[in-house]
Amino acid sequence: MSDKISDRQKKLEGLLGKKTAQDSDPQEEEKKTKRVNGLFTPSVYNDIQLLARIDDTSFNNLLHEIAKEYADSRREELNKERKRIAEINRLINEMDNK
Repeated sequence: MSDKISDRQKKLEGLLGKKTAQDSDPQEEEKKTKRVNGLFTPSVYNDIQLLARIDDTSFNNLLHEIAKEYADSRREELNKERKRIAEINRLINEMDNK
């Protein structure tokens, strides 16, 4: 998880209208527009709810941060798979044009 102090500092700077170095990151400007449904056991749900409260964030935002960190930890695999998919699509388009 991100350092709680720096997260709170970012929130405070946002409220005060100060820009940080991270404000220029294009990924941070991406909007959360995809909705998903998930099922949790009650104990996991309660734990995540409590952790979100401890971190002074929402349940949704905490899940988003967890998923983002997981994807970031596997960035190399994701990039390889995207290249593989692009190559497959290129070959399919090449075959369609013949």
